Amino acid sequence: MARKILTAKRMVCASPAHFKKHGVPTRPSDLLQHDCIRLVRGRRVMDTWLFRDQGRRFEVIVSGTLSMTSGEVVHDWVRAGKGIGLKTAWDLQPELANKADATCVNLI
Repeated sequence: MARKILTAKRMVCASPAHFKKHGVPTRPSDLLQHDCIRLVRGRRVMDTWLFRDQGRRFEVIVSGTLSMTSGEVVHDWVRAGKGIGLKTAWDLQPELANKADATCVNLI
């Protein structure tokens, strides 16, 4: 029997330099115009990013030039300005405290 242990809030983030050069998305559909860094799990590229708005769930299928099996490398690439990533708030604790490394946007 499985049971839910916790909910991990995910945030869209990129380096300030990346957002300055390419613009900041203001809604999930804007991600279709951006280079997104995707995580790979097994043989599957995690290119479907889920969002919720007033209880309604919807998906955006993102694309990008970079994908990686390591969440840590994705995190490093986001900080280095190589694209937009979807990371858990837990993973982003240092960036949330210090806006110099990465900026997170709340699209919903």
